[in-house]
Amino acid sequence: RVKLDRPIITSFAVFNAEQVNGIPELVIPDISSLGWEPLERAEQLIKSSGADIQHIPGNRAFYSPFKDNITLPLKQQFDEPSKYYATALHELGHWTGHESRLDRSLLNKFGTKDYAREELRAEIASLLIGNELRIGHDPSQHTAYVDSWISILTDHPFEIHSAAADAEKIYTYLLDLERKRNMELIAFADDKKVSNHLLTENDHI
Repeated sequence: RVKLDRPIITSFAVFNAEQVNGIPELVIPDISSLGWEPLERAEQLIKSSGADIQHIPGNRAFYSPFKDNITLPLKQQFDEPSKYYATALHELGHWTGHESRLDRSLLNKFGTKDYAREELRAEIASLLIGNELRIGHDPSQHTAYVDSWISILTDHPFEIHSAAADAEKIYTYLLDLERKRNMELIAFADDKKVSNHLLTENDHI
């Protein structure tokens, strides 16, 4: 249990965009028209995890330890597939920290050093997985944490070794899930081949 600050309760009047004059109609671009095609291995790795992922319009991507799910913007909001998958894999890195998986401390307040530590682990893991999947890595997406990382590494130089070790565990955990799923698919295909060669009632020989 982590004691949180008391919430600040505010209220806002909201309107449907259709009720506001002068706002252009929202047009969601067709992914195919942007040349946006799924990257097969990245897509399969995410599916292999079994993580609960929801896509909603907006600019937020995050993992919720309380709900154990990942929220991402719509795929159409990314101008390149690699940016979408890099974001998804970063949040999947946080997802591995759940107590039922690699069991890292995730209930950290935004802006604290513990929060920055977890971000560092997810970022290094995203770099490793991006290299494995050949989708590259864009460090500019997490520049907001650089000052915190510098502060941590200045005070605790060996933190980078701990972060890298945890990132490797994340990398291994996710790739093991991918390998397990591939083995299950191969076993299923082999079973199907065998069953197709077995004689059943009314077969002609």
